[in-house]
Amino acid sequence: MKVNRATRLMLVGVLAFSFTACGDNSELDEARDQVTALESEKASLEASLDEQAAALAEAEAAMAEQGQSLILQADIVGEGCMLQNAYVNDGEAKATFRVRVFDPLTGEQLDDQALESVTVTLGDGQVLELRYSAHPPDTTDDFFWAIGWEIFAGYPAGNVSYDIVATGKDGRTGTFEPFNVAPSLLTVMDA
Repeated sequence: MKVNRATRLMLVGVLAFSFTACGDNSELDEARDQVTALESEKASLEASLDEQAAALAEAEAAMAEQGQSLILQADIVGEGCMLQNAYVNDGEAKATFRVRVFDPLTGEQLDDQALESVTVTLGDGQVLELRYSAHPPDTTDDFFWAIGWEIFAGYPAGNVSYDIVATGKDGRTGTFEPFNVAPSLLTVMDA
């Protein structure tokens, strides 16, 4: 049968009382030593628990801090929603940025109720505000953030740097930047 510490302390006290009543002081001294040892062990365990609780709180705070950045998935598509990174600046080209934003703590996709904004900032300073909606339109197939960028005729040829920033209504943010390799870079070509 297992006896918890509180019960052991009580039993030692009863033994100490009974030894005192019988006049046997050596056994009383031994019982007192056991009580002192148990009290010391209890204090040591309580200190250890306090240290573990503080370490756990510190670890949880660090995890929460790391989990503050929103997670973004993004791509660029052209006509017919086909993945495309190169566009001819003939005045008819349109690149569509598509973005999903996730909460790193829950893994849930964030919609326009949770996010203040999702923006694309192009290397030339243009800022595009993405909208959250169904895709294809008027369906419930999929929901994500998107915006079309119409590339005007004569837009300078070359790679167009960009980054995407999502800002939550709770103040958290997340950023997406494409890989710095040709197939991932948005490229405008002369007509």
